[in-house]
Amino acid sequence: MRQGTIGHHAGCTSNKSRTRLRGIPKKGNNIPWEYESLPGVKKPDYVVPCAFGKCIVEVKEIENPQPWPTHGFEPDRPVRAKMKSARKQLSEYKDLPCSLAIYSESAFAPHEPSVLLAAMFGPG
Repeated sequence: MRQGTIGHHAGCTSNKSRTRLRGIPKKGNNIPWEYESLPGVKKPDYVVPCAFGKCIVEVKEIENPQPWPTHGFEPDRPVRAKMKSARKQLSEYKDLPCSLAIYSESAFAPHEPSVLLAAMFGPG
Protein backbone atom coordinates (compact mmCIF):
# COMPACT_ATOMS: atom_id res chain seq x y z
CA MET A 1 0.00 0.00 0.00
CA ARG A 2 1.34 3.42 -0.97
CA GLN A 3 0.43 6.45 1.10
CA GLY A 4 1.10 10.10 0.61
CA THR A 5 -0.37 13.54 0.43
CA ILE A 6 -2.14 14.77 -2.69
CA GLY A 7 -0.19 17.71 -4.01
CA HIS A 8 3.16 16.29 -2.96
CA HIS A 9 3.37 12.63 -4.02
CA ALA A 10 0.36 12.10 -6.27
CA GLY A 11 0.47 9.63 -9.10
CA CYS A 12 1.35 6.01 -9.40
CA THR A 13 3.47 3.87 -11.62
CA SER A 14 1.55 0.60 -11.89
CA ASN A 15 0.71 1.10 -15.57
CA LYS A 16 0.50 3.73 -18.28
CA SER A 17 -3.10 4.70 -17.57
CA ARG A 18 -2.26 5.63 -14.01
CA THR A 19 1.08 7.38 -14.43
CA ARG A 20 0.01 10.84 -13.26
CA LEU A 21 -2.85 13.00 -12.11
CA ARG A 22 -2.58 16.45 -13.64
CA GLY A 23 -5.57 18.00 -11.87
CA ILE A 24 -4.18 17.47 -8.38
CA PRO A 25 -3.24 20.70 -6.57
CA LYS A 26 0.51 21.21 -6.35
CA LYS A 27 0.67 22.62 -2.81
CA GLY A 28 -1.37 23.68 0.16
CA ASN A 29 -4.22 21.18 0.40
CA ASN A 30 -2.37 18.34 2.11
CA ILE A 31 -5.07 15.79 1.37
CA PRO A 32 -3.83 12.37 2.49
CA TRP A 33 -4.40 9.40 0.17
CA GLU A 34 -3.81 5.68 0.07
CA TYR A 35 -3.10 3.80 -3.15
CA GLU A 36 -4.97 0.51 -3.75
CA SER A 37 -5.41 -0.02 -0.01
CA LEU A 38 -8.90 -1.57 0.18
CA PRO A 39 -9.44 -5.30 0.51
CA GLY A 40 -11.25 -7.00 -2.31
CA VAL A 41 -10.71 -8.49 -5.72
CA LYS A 42 -10.79 -5.25 -7.72
CA LYS A 43 -8.59 -2.53 -6.28
CA PRO A 44 -9.69 1.08 -6.81
CA ASP A 45 -6.81 3.50 -7.33
CA TYR A 46 -7.13 5.89 -4.40
CA VAL A 47 -8.84 6.17 -1.04
CA VAL A 48 -9.09 9.67 0.42
CA PRO A 49 -10.67 10.82 3.68
CA CYS A 50 -13.97 12.68 3.47
CA ALA A 51 -16.67 13.89 5.85
CA PHE A 52 -18.31 10.42 5.85
CA GLY A 53 -15.14 8.39 6.39
CA LYS A 54 -13.44 7.19 3.21
CA CYS A 55 -14.09 8.05 -0.44
CA ILE A 56 -12.87 6.02 -3.40
CA VAL A 57 -11.38 7.66 -6.48
CA GLU A 58 -10.82 5.55 -9.59
CA VAL A 59 -8.63 7.13 -12.28
CA LYS A 60 -9.06 6.31 -15.97
CA GLU A 61 -7.03 7.72 -18.85
CA ILE A 62 -8.43 8.30 -22.31
CA GLU A 63 -5.72 7.64 -24.86
CA ASN A 64 -5.52 8.31 -28.59
CA PRO A 65 -7.89 6.05 -30.53
CA GLN A 66 -6.41 3.15 -32.49
CA PRO A 67 -6.69 3.27 -35.43
CA TRP A 68 -6.49 7.04 -35.80
CA PRO A 69 -9.89 8.35 -37.02
CA THR A 70 -10.01 9.50 -40.63
CA HIS A 71 -13.66 10.55 -40.68
CA GLY A 72 -16.08 11.49 -37.92
CA PHE A 73 -15.27 10.85 -34.27
CA GLU A 74 -17.68 10.57 -31.35
CA PRO A 75 -15.78 11.82 -28.25
CA ASP A 76 -18.37 10.48 -25.81
CA ARG A 77 -17.70 6.82 -26.70
CA PRO A 78 -14.29 6.51 -24.99
CA VAL A 79 -15.70 8.31 -21.95
CA ARG A 80 -18.65 5.93 -21.83
CA ALA A 81 -16.25 2.96 -22.07
CA LYS A 82 -14.19 4.26 -19.13
CA MET A 83 -17.37 4.81 -17.10
CA LYS A 84 -18.49 1.26 -17.81
CA SER A 85 -15.09 -0.11 -16.78
CA ALA A 86 -15.08 1.94 -13.57
CA ARG A 87 -18.63 0.83 -12.74
CA LYS A 88 -17.53 -2.81 -12.88
CA GLN A 89 -14.43 -2.12 -10.84
CA LEU A 90 -16.28 -0.16 -8.13
CA SER A 91 -19.30 -2.48 -7.87
CA GLU A 92 -18.00 -4.28 -4.78
CA TYR A 93 -17.60 -0.96 -2.92
CA LYS A 94 -21.23 0.18 -3.07
CA ASP A 95 -21.17 0.93 0.66
CA LEU A 96 -18.60 3.75 0.15
CA PRO A 97 -18.81 7.01 -1.81
CA CYS A 98 -17.10 6.44 -5.18
CA SER A 99 -15.96 8.81 -7.90
CA LEU A 100 -14.30 8.59 -11.29
CA ALA A 101 -11.51 10.93 -12.41
CA ILE A 102 -11.02 10.96 -16.17
CA TYR A 103 -7.64 12.11 -17.38
CA SER A 104 -6.24 12.62 -20.87
CA GLU A 105 -3.58 14.38 -22.88
CA SER A 106 -5.11 13.19 -26.15
CA ALA A 107 -6.44 15.66 -28.69
CA PHE A 108 -9.42 13.30 -28.97
CA ALA A 109 -10.29 13.58 -25.28
CA PRO A 110 -13.43 15.44 -24.26
CA HIS A 111 -12.67 19.11 -23.77
CA GLU A 112 -16.24 20.26 -23.31
CA PRO A 113 -18.44 19.46 -20.29
CA SER A 114 -21.29 18.64 -22.69
CA VAL A 115 -19.33 15.60 -23.94
CA LEU A 116 -19.07 14.24 -20.40
CA LEU A 117 -22.77 14.90 -19.84
CA ALA A 118 -23.63 13.10 -23.10
CA ALA A 119 -21.54 10.12 -21.98
CA MET A 120 -23.24 10.08 -18.57
CA PHE A 121 -26.83 10.50 -19.73
CA GLY A 122 -26.72 9.05 -23.24
CA PRO A 123 -27.81 10.59 -26.51
CA GLY A 124 -30.59 13.16 -26.31
